[in-house]
Amino acid sequence: MGAGLEQREMRVILRQHPPASAGRLPRNCSTTDDPLSFTAPNLSYLLDSPVEFGPLEVRSFTVPACGADRSHVIRVALHEDRPSGLVDTLTTTVGRIVGEQRAIMGELPTFEPGHYTFLIDTLPWARSDGMEHRNSTVITTPATGSGAPPTVVPTMAHELFHAWNVERIRPRSLEPFSFEGPNPSRELWLAEGVTSYIETLTEVRAGTIGLDQALSVVELGREPRRGRTRPPVPLARRDESACAVRRRREVERPQAMRRHVPLVLHVRTRHRPGPRPGASRPE
Repeated sequence: MGAGLEQREMRVILRQHPPASAGRLPRNCSTTDDPLSFTAPNLSYLLDSPVEFGPLEVRSFTVPACGADRSHVIRVALHEDRPSGLVDTLTTTVGRIVGEQRAIMGELPTFEPGHYTFLIDTLPWARSDGMEHRNSTVITTPATGSGAPPTVVPTMAHELFHAWNVERIRPRSLEPFSFEGPNPSRELWLAEGVTSYIETLTEVRAGTIGLDQALSVVELGREPRRGRTRPPVPLARRDESACAVRRRREVERPQAMRRHVPLVLHVRTRHRPGPRPGASRPE
């Protein structure tokens, strides 16, 4: 991809037609003197910098500096069919999630554009999904008509932690990363398992779920607000070779097992002598 030009600086220019018909939200890319022109240092950075161009409700707040960690600007941008006040509710929740994850890691990552953005689409035709990016996340979910859709809050907690885990700290087996096909890794338990566990831990500490719900998620793989239990990975498929089965079983894991290993590591780490991040926080 890129025909040998992957390391060249990239520029994206947006156009509004008619000029006042839509809002805009730049994401990871650096802005220029033209408010609708953005640059990225190379192709990989550009592809990790999504932009949504349209009618968005945007809120922002600043996380104040604390200790060695500097201040950070956090933005919440919501695209929905009609204004409902949901953006203010989500911004309040995001504030709690960001605060808890900062406490867990001791700091937030350095976001090169000077901000981190939650770009959320709650629309009748949307499907539930979330994707992490270096300085932002894109979250889509069907509109519910009232209140926050049930998948939004856990997805916000999950994707924010990916700003550390995978975006800045990743298994060596994921590199060099291909944008043209799958990137299988035997360290999925680290890339997704640790993130899924921190998602649940963050929600408990932020008060968005109770301890009983969290234990159900960790123990059984259940996600109560999603109304389903993920089935285990099948042992084999009729059209798979023995090698393909072994490779898939190394990569795929039930959601419950993803959280088990990080939970055990967390408990063992907290019982080791010496200083540790978040040690002063209640369990």
